[in-house]
Amino acid sequence: MSRVHGGRLFEEREKQGSLFLDFSASINPWGPPPVLRKNWSKMWQWVSTYPPLDIELFQNWIAQIYGFSGETILPCNGATQGIYLLGRILEGKRVTIIEPCFTEYSLAFRLGGKKIEHFFYLGDEETEESLKLLFTTHPDILIMGNPTNPLGNPYPEGFLKAVWEYVLEKGIFLVVDEVFQEFMNEETSFSGKIADYRRLFVVRSLTKYFSIPGLRGGFLLTHPSNVYSLKEHIEPWSVNAVLASALKILSESDLSAFRETTIKNLKKEKEYLEEHWKAFSDVVLLYPSRVNFYMFRVLDSKADLYSFFYQRGMLIRSLSDFWGLDRNFYRISLRTHSENRRFLGALEEFVDGLRNSW
Repeated sequence: MSRVHGGRLFEEREKQGSLFLDFSASINPWGPPPVLRKNWSKMWQWVSTYPPLDIELFQNWIAQIYGFSGETILPCNGATQGIYLLGRILEGKRVTIIEPCFTEYSLAFRLGGKKIEHFFYLGDEETEESLKLLFTTHPDILIMGNPTNPLGNPYPEGFLKAVWEYVLEKGIFLVVDEVFQEFMNEETSFSGKIADYRRLFVVRSLTKYFSIPGLRGGFLLTHPSNVYSLKEHIEPWSVNAVLASALKILSESDLSAFRETTIKNLKKEKEYLEEHWKAFSDVVLLYPSRVNFYMFRVLDSKADLYSFFYQRGMLIRSLSDFWGLDRNFYRISLRTHSENRRFLGALEEFVDGLRNSW
């Protein structure tokens, strides 16, 4: 099976012999915290060493980085390992995924023997009516993004509150994908509810915000009793030794400047892109986003935007594999200012070509 994901730079380099400018992977474009670059030689020395088997080390490091309680953290080899672990372990047969959502959830829980129901909601419809339809699916397990990928916008406050109340009332499992919460300063995170509800699982990533996807780091946040049982089902040495070293360094560092710079740059580039996008809104519809990526739709169904950008050395993410979306939907990540300017220049060329053909 060939998966459709962003960030396929290795494959493209092998195929084309050159590197593309990658707008398809939603990674912090300003790179890892400087302290990791400064200490790369210290991290590299661990490449010939087995990583720790004691998850308490990872729990302590991640807890110091985020401020979460260590006993609520299950470290994983990227968020994806946590997703597949939950797909195997959680009890119940009926799963409802609020779509669009990261595509691996559907596959992971289907492989776990679950029956998948899809509920499509972009947050722009009547909330009360949407909730009525959602609750008629009667799930044992409910999965949602917060904010969702690829939309990048949290659901309305009333929707989130009603979903939480429904989960508590029915006693069902709730899996919340929060791999982009750092870009929102944790404003809508469910992490504070962990102690109150044992059937809540929050999926987190270390790779997006800290810009280290090659090191594969993530974790689950859940009640300590769940961590105790889940750790028996996870493969040994799941987190590599280089990432272990990076986590130790981050846990001992003052990351305030990194966080401030990321949020400041993000705000600036979002304002820049949104302002310039207005000139294309009659051809390319941009959806609201609070994080470091945007979903958009090309209103001309015959246009092939992916190929247009590919021919110009840029990768964007086609969303045709997401449930409820089609080939006219795309996602781009924010990058540095000069790169964003290059993207907008190419988009202007694309839009002008469409307009001239009408």
